[in-house]
Amino acid sequence: MTRPWPATPAFLRRLTQFNRRWRQRHRCLARWTGGGWWARGSVISPELRAWYNAFLPPDELQRDLRLLALDDLPQRSLLPSALEPDAPPPLSVPDWWATLNDDFAGHLDLEPDSFPALLCNLADPSRMGTDTGRYPEQTAPLLDWLDRQPASNRLRLLDLGCGVGLGTYELAALLDDRNRPAEVRGVTAEGLEVWMASHRRLPHDPCRQRRFPTLRPHTAVAVSFRRGHAEDYCDDDAGAAYDLIVCNGLAGGRFLSAPPQLNAFLDTLERLLAPTGLVLLGNRFHDGSRPGVERLMRLAVQRGWSLSGHWQSLQLERRPRRPY
Repeated sequence: MTRPWPATPAFLRRLTQFNRRWRQRHRCLARWTGGGWWARGSVISPELRAWYNAFLPPDELQRDLRLLALDDLPQRSLLPSALEPDAPPPLSVPDWWATLNDDFAGHLDLEPDSFPALLCNLADPSRMGTDTGRYPEQTAPLLDWLDRQPASNRLRLLDLGCGVGLGTYELAALLDDRNRPAEVRGVTAEGLEVWMASHRRLPHDPCRQRRFPTLRPHTAVAVSFRRGHAEDYCDDDAGAAYDLIVCNGLAGGRFLSAPPQLNAFLDTLERLLAPTGLVLLGNRFHDGSRPGVERLMRLAVQRGWSLSGHWQSLQLERRPRRPY
């Protein structure tokens, strides 16, 4: 595995200490329990958590991984949010392993060349589902909207919650297919996801890495990425509005469901969207998240938005003002 950035001497020294400490603790656990318990698909019972937590305290593991990451990453802003000092630790090491790809789950021996990939996996866990082809139902309203835009206009599009950028590049490719000059910006809360999207590199996921070449370079479409949150994103070009805003997999879900968050999110849309612009909101949430999405829909209507579509695939437009 090719390292995306060089390993520092301080990182290599700390990694040696990390592996020695956590390998010894893991061996002690195995001696007391007669072998390892956890495997992919295992039920993580309270008893299993108690045994692991006695020998492998998750808060200490989180702290040690944070110190390793700070020695390794080229910038502090790339630290995954799961390793921030105020981030809650996992319930147990098996709960943590369950969120990781198979390359990293089930063991605590870390290799220098694969550690950046582990950090990328922490910033982009598989449960987030960032990929191409996730929201095909958005294609028809997007093309309908695009056909109504003057051909000479250079469009501005915003992808809020873009993850590692595959959907952003997919959107740019659609515009490029139709020779529409545009600026497309992706925004994500994870600094390391901004790095992955900007460099078109997924060290932790070779399968999705292969999607990038299929999203060919865009001659008339400029693609860029920034760090920010959907509910309070401030653009660095405050004078220009966006013609289209896409936000998939966020609004109404676990990260954006409380009324204050939803109102702040609508504030952001109202501040950034052009008067004749369109907002596309898609999700793959199960029915348990439907109340959160419907809460957003009610707030949007109260604030003067016009809504169409299904709760899992919404289109929002500013309601025309009535002439006096």
